[in-house]
Amino acid sequence: MHISPANSAIQTIDRGGERLTIKTAHRGLRGADRATMMVFAVKLNGQQHRISLYNHAENNRGAFGGTPLVAGASQTGLSLDIDGCSTSVTNWIREGDWFSVNGELKLCTADANSDSGGLLTVSFTPRLRTSPANDDPLTTSNGVGTFLLSANGVSWTNKPGGFSDFAFSFTEDIAA
Repeated sequence: MHISPANSAIQTIDRGGERLTIKTAHRGLRGADRATMMVFAVKLNGQQHRISLYNHAENNRGAFGGTPLVAGASQTGLSLDIDGCSTSVTNWIREGDWFSVNGELKLCTADANSDSGGLLTVSFTPRLRTSPANDDPLTTSNGVGTFLLSANGVSWTNKPGGFSDFAFSFTEDIAA
């Protein structure tokens, strides 16, 4: 974004590179759960290591079904043609549903119905970073992306009685 000093006009340009951020909170852990979370946090070694992460609050509403596959190579942008879906399904995928393709986590931005041949076009964000191959699968349940810690460090809060609270902010690694 650029704001003109002369007339305060705002100019924006879309250069891509948008990414998802997922925040998680784990409260009141103790014993083995607390130890496991501490080790997980420390083993991330700040921003050095990556993890596969899905949206734990996912509540997909689409009907889905079939074996959805990318229908044609060299697709880019904010939509994707897919085939192999259950045929003639209203709301096969719904706005707000999550899926992954080509190792990238996506949020559906418009309802889509499959046709009598099991074909549909799904709209989503963020845009594809790499073009998936023909027949690459879509994951419609717990689809994952590659994430790293948003900040280079970890911490947690200890409470009396041996309880600990952990909070993480993960940013999608768009170059993974």
